[in-house]
Amino acid sequence: MRGCNVCLGIGLASLLAAGCVVGTSLARLNAMKDEMKDVMEVSMRSRYVGFTLLLLFFTVNSFAGPALWYRWSSKLEASYLCSQTSPGAGWEKFAGPYLDARCEKLRAY
Repeated sequence: MRGCNVCLGIGLASLLAAGCVVGTSLARLNAMKDEMKDVMEVSMRSRYVGFTLLLLFFTVNSFAGPALWYRWSSKLEASYLCSQTSPGAGWEKFAGPYLDARCEKLRAY
């Protein structure tokens, strides 16, 4: 049977036209049809599971809060800045965490 792996999910008439069933008995054709149904059911089931996992991922991430702000002091001079991440190697965390970009509202635990 040539090319039967490309005939998955196609009706019996299409199988005949594609040359997949030349010289094959009716019992074998029905068995092939059942095999194709099983393959398609597994494929649909895996799509459903994949979609459910993707939906769960985005639902869990929707509960994440915004990043916190910290006040950073320069190691070289007497300057401060407010940033969510470290500005570089010449800075150290001075105070925080804050809720706003001006480092005015301290986070209450």
